[in-house]
Amino acid sequence: MIMQSIASPIVHLHPAWRYLLPVQSKSQLFMFGAIVAAGLAILAAIGAHMDPAPPLALTVACVVVSASIPLYALLPGRMDINAVFGATDMFDLLHEHIVATGYVQTGAGDSVRCYGSGSPRWQRWPESRVSLCIRDSSTIRVEGAKLVLKEIRRWLESVQSEATAAVQRSA
Repeated sequence: MIMQSIASPIVHLHPAWRYLLPVQSKSQLFMFGAIVAAGLAILAAIGAHMDPAPPLALTVACVVVSASIPLYALLPGRMDINAVFGATDMFDLLHEHIVATGYVQTGAGDSVRCYGSGSPRWQRWPESRVSLCIRDSSTIRVEGAKLVLKEIRRWLESVQSEATAAVQRSA
């Protein structure tokens, strides 16, 4: 059944300037600052024992770029999944998969479900929310962080390839 589902490309829901400043909340800004401070402290301790010392500008640039990678993964996106066999069955399968990956359901309706991170409060960002919405009889819209959308796409592809392999073995 899953092998007949097709996921659309991920659509970016953020404005272009977000690529220059990907921080979306105070908690992200705090975590970014903590990672940069820790990275600079580690490199300063290592650099003190190096001869010649690495250029300061290059060191700072590397730490800032490395610390910003998780922020880009949490930028919002949207993906539509077309299920030939019906959206409600796929909706339930996606629900099971999202819950299995550590998310908890935070809201629900007839055709909408919202999820938040199941991590302790200090480890989760509000930007990592995910929502599922049945658009019509065969389409489900998934909105959330691009990292989560890519993981759902990988899961769909792996299940599809397993199903295809099982069909080929039985034939």
